[in-house]
Amino acid sequence: MAHSIEAWDAGGNLVGGLYGIDAGGVFCGESMFYKAPNASKLSLLFLIDHLKSRGSTWLDTQVMTLHLNALGAKEIDRGEFLDKLKATQNLGLTLF
Repeated sequence: MAHSIEAWDAGGNLVGGLYGIDAGGVFCGESMFYKAPNASKLSLLFLIDHLKSRGSTWLDTQVMTLHLNALGAKEIDRGEFLDKLKATQNLGLTLF
């Protein structure tokens, strides 16, 4: 299932956000965008709080960027990723 997290301004305009998929209890981000400063960061922080409330301890950003690095993202190798993915999927989390 695909999910979007959106930031809207006071005038009702979409100003940023991100989207991704729930891969069996792991959120895998696909893309982020912004039209207003920090709108995508706000959306990501909202998503992290939401995922934590559902028992999630990590998410997949796919590509390390300066933006994500500044927010504390860590790059892991493929083997570690696959181990984390399987272990988390086995928990049966419901993210949304």
